[in-house]
Amino acid sequence: MALMRTDTSGMRTNPYWYAANPYYLAGNGLPGAECYAWGRFWEGSAIDGAFSNRPLLDPNQDASQWVYYTQDGYTRQRTLNTSTDQIGGNVACYYTTSGPGHVAIIEGYEHIAGSGDRLIASEFYNGEFRTVNIGLDGQYMGNTTEHLYFQSFIMPAHWGAQTSSPQTLGMGKKIFKVNRGII
Repeated sequence: MALMRTDTSGMRTNPYWYAANPYYLAGNGLPGAECYAWGRFWEGSAIDGAFSNRPLLDPNQDASQWVYYTQDGYTRQRTLNTSTDQIGGNVACYYTTSGPGHVAIIEGYEHIAGSGDRLIASEFYNGEFRTVNIGLDGQYMGNTTEHLYFQSFIMPAHWGAQTSSPQTLGMGKKIFKVNRGII
């Protein structure tokens, strides 16, 4: 069973995004990118489906400031390697020159013959949930977000009950399996 969110089902009453999410409690809930990413980071980091491993990401900052809050103990890096790095659960952080930053959650990756690997991410952007493709260097693929400037990936200490290797699900997509069911 894959830990990959491709829609918003089950989120409406889920404490990850509502009753226990500091962005929601502060009046900045969904469809805000930080509220979604904070809740998704928590959902993926929970052990045995319980509300454990609450994120240590700074809930008092906009997304562009998460990369500077190193007290959380999470690793930050500028690129990902699908052969050696944990892929699922990374937070891709961006800044803008015209407003608050942006974040997306890396769900998995896909190998494209002749082109290499691309990351599959979920996010709320301009008020809508969507999945997007991002390069291993954090850059969006396509022209929809040219005003976002990549800062870093933030890597969770734990993402689901991830297996040591991904499961291939047709078309080269690599989705990490977990033991707690499909979201």
